[in-house]
Formats: sequence, C-alpha cells, structure tokens
Amino acid sequence: MAIDIRKGVLYPETHVDARVVRATDGGREVASYSGFKPYIAQLKELATSRNPNTTVRVSVDGAAEVISAATLARYDYDVSEEVDLTALSSLAITLASDVGTGPIAGQIVRHSLRVTKPTVYEKIRAGIRLNEEEKELDEKYGISKKIDSGIMKMLDGTQFLKIKEYATRINALGGVNPVIGRELHATTGMKVVLLGVTSDAPIAPDTVFIRVDRDEYDEIQNYDTFALPTVSEMQKMYIPATDMIRLTLLNTPAVVNHLVRYKYGIAPITILEREKWGLEMSDEQHAISDELMLSEIVKAGVV
Repeated sequence: MAIDIRKGVLYPETHVDARVVRATDGGREVASYSGFKPYIAQLKELATSRNPNTTVRVSVDGAAEVISAATLARYDYDVSEEVDLTALSSLAITLASDVGTGPIAGQIVRHSLRVTKPTVYEKIRAGIRLNEEEKELDEKYGISKKIDSGIMKMLDGTQFLKIKEYATRINALGGVNPVIGRELHATTGMKVVLLGVTSDAPIAPDTVFIRVDRDEYDEIQNYDTFALPTVSEMQKMYIPATDMIRLTLLNTPAVVNHLVRYKYGIAPITILEREKWGLEMSDEQHAISDELMLSEIVKAGVV
C-alpha cells in the first residue's frame, strides 16, 4: 500500500512502503506521490532485491532519474540504502527491466519517506520561497546566516524514556488476522512511537501483510511481509501516536511459527509538540508556550 502522506498529522513522521512488483521494459511504477502540499516528502531509504536485468529509478519534482541504479550493484533487500531527496510536489519510484528482457516478476522494492510540514529552516534548505512572516522569523533567528555558516541544525528528535521490543511466533489459521502482541497505548501526557518492524517472509508475496493502525487512522501502513527485511534486520520508521498503535497480521494462508518483531518508544508529549500538532494545553502549558515563544519556534524549526 502506497504511503498516504496526508496522514502524517503528528509530523515529522517516517513511513514505509514494502511491496513485490513486476519490472517491465518501460519501467513499472512502484509508488507515485503528488498533490501533498502543505507537506513535503523526503525519501530517506531505498531497498531492492538484486537482479542482473533490473534498474530502480527515482524522479523528484519533474526531474527524471535523480536516482538510476542497477539493482545488482545495490545491497540485497535486507539492507536499506540511505538516501536524502526532498520532494516539494511529486516523487515517483519505478523499476525497469533491461530492453529485450521482458517482464521480471517477484522483485522487492521498499522505501521510507519522512513526511512533515516544512519549517522556515526546512524551506530555506529546500529552496522554497518564504512568505513575509517567515522572512521575519529568518531574520530574527538568523537562520539563513547560520545555515550558510554551518552552525545551524534542525530542531528534530525525541528523548525517549523507554525503548522496548516485542518479538513473537504466530500460529494462525488462514484469514484469522491476529493482533500482534497487544495494542500499544499511550498514557496521559505521553506518546508511543513505532520505531521498527521486521518479519519472516511467507512462501509467496501478496499473501501475508502487517497492517498498522494509529489513533483514529485505520491502516496507516500495510506492508507485504515478503518485502520486509528478514528477522536478522529491522526496517526503521517513526510513527507517533497520542492514543494507540495496533499491528495486525493479515494472513490469507495459515501461518506456523511466523516470526514478527517490532520496536517502539515511549516519551512525554512536549509543549512544543502540543503547539505543533494542535493538541489541548493547560493554562500552565499555554503560559510556558507564550513565555518561550514556542509558536514561533515551531514555525522556525530551530532554537
């Protein structure tokens, strides 16, 4: 299932798409994203199975083949290659077979997108035009000057109180679709963040999936487990929730001793995040936000 960028409401988030496709001469579209303003999408990782006759290509904002890589020269799909490409309006990933080779089935392609509404810092780095309010924030915080000087860093990252792992073996009849472990619930004032998932591969693609539900959003992710890393590795992601995260194994066939592992973190919801995400605040939190001018800092993206 392609990533729904507009579901990245607790931004910044990192979502993953994992699927098995058929490469074609003209290039089979793996994923295509457009019309996602006011968000931007940043391609952060790309993984493929290796084949002597396929090439993976990435186009960004109308620029074709920003990446064009023979998959035989890449890591095998267990290992995701780090990349960093920012899309302001469109991003497309295709998988092509060599001319004259014909279609090649069973090819794994997996990618992760960092999804966010850009701050002034991110807009300057990406070359996005600033409005008048943003220009004033740039001047006030010296963002452009500090970027040019090499001393400005983006406001990002979470200080976790705990990072936990859940690993299990699942036995289920076909179509049972069991919840993996238990629902992950955030207690008052806290957030729970899904940080990574891995799974055994079934016998065939398009048969066993892992679905992720977050808060009021059903099926925010749906991974073909055939395209996930083997259990010796883990696919990184960053999906926060203020209420609940639930992982479900969607199994058309029966599964026996099917291994699944995921990692999640627990951290307080900061006043800065409440300001950014539009969450309720107490009078005291409002006072702190006003005193520290957090609404400006959220827009600027720097401290």
